Amino acid sequence: MPNYNPVGLFAQYCIGVLTAGVIAYWQKRISNLERPIQILGIGLPVSAFAAAIALVWNMRHANEFSFSLGSQPYAFPFFVILIGTVLAATPFSSWAKKVIDNRFTRYTAKISFGLYIWHYPTLELVRLLHNEDYKYFGISSFGEWAVLTLVVLMLAYGMASLSYTHLESPFLKEIRGRKSSTLQNSS
Repeated sequence: MPNYNPVGLFAQYCIGVLTAGVIAYWQKRISNLERPIQILGIGLPVSAFAAAIALVWNMRHANEFSFSLGSQPYAFPFFVILIGTVLAATPFSSWAKKVIDNRFTRYTAKISFGLYIWHYPTLELVRLLHNEDYKYFGISSFGEWAVLTLVVLMLAYGMASLSYTHLESPFLKEIRGRKSSTLQNSS
């Protein structure tokens, strides 16, 4: 705080809403037979993703809030706009859909709430129990950082899978059952 604040996080959320609006707009405007945005759909997600990686790479030694509007986190709004561009352009690229739409990414989308919930406690546990330098640009060895990050990803993915299977999925089934019985009773 004060850099992590509701106003700044809401601004990042608004860019996500704008991205969803762009996708919805273009889905209504473009038929399956004509795709004038197809050329942009090939190069735009790839170039925006490359620019996002370049931004993170170039900012790796900068102070956390030094390159952002309003001292917001995550290089706001530049990084968020680049990721929003990737997300907005990808659905209109048949090439990108073929690469991205697979069983792994669909399952990851299914457990994404658990990934969101479990990634930070996992990061902190690894930092507290294994390596106190595992924090924002705290490890200088790329190999050590990559191994720790892979371990954190695997642990968070496992926790998210368990929480989806044992918490979220039963709860969602119960809610869907209630909705369907309510609909049947009202008709």
